[in-house]
Amino acid sequence: MALQITSVRWREVPNSRERLIFLAALLAFVLVFLKSCWFPSREALSEVQAHLEEAFKEKEAFVQAQRQFGAQSQKVEPHAGSAVLASYEEWAHQIARNPSGWVMQEMTNPILTKGLQVTGVEFPDPVRQGRVTTQEFTVSLLGSFPFLGRYLERLDRLSAPLLISHWEILSLEEEGAAGVKLTLEGIVYGWE
Repeated sequence: MALQITSVRWREVPNSRERLIFLAALLAFVLVFLKSCWFPSREALSEVQAHLEEAFKEKEAFVQAQRQFGAQSQKVEPHAGSAVLASYEEWAHQIARNPSGWVMQEMTNPILTKGLQVTGVEFPDPVRQGRVTTQEFTVSLLGSFPFLGRYLERLDRLSAPLLISHWEILSLEEEGAAGVKLTLEGIVYGWE
């Protein structure tokens, strides 16, 4: 039986079977629409809202921490720089008294060299010019790149008159070993 558009009578009231088929098709269309378009967008929207709420909580925590930091920084003594200068002076006096010992003690400190192997420390005789003492040094270390990075960060935080004049990082993979070799050359200054 072929369906011909000319045989369909549009003005007639459909029978119950045709109504049932139409309702089933309409229901299937609505369900497919909800499943494919409506529900995923609702899930995505709720996920975005959850991320947004989390971001607001983080922002509030940051603002609160910033307020606390601001309140604490106002309580700092106005002469806090003099304490740092005194610490710097103390390092300088220690270096002036025993420059080679300072280099050995501080540059190879187990806290600084955590996770690294010190392969060499070289230093010529210290040079004294009036009240100023200078000590050149070369330190060689082996380890992984993250540990070398932490060593350099910790070295940077030392409140000592220290100048790194040259540094070199070599990968040891070419030589058949794993890791990285760091060689630092620098000068420490001390005065009395």
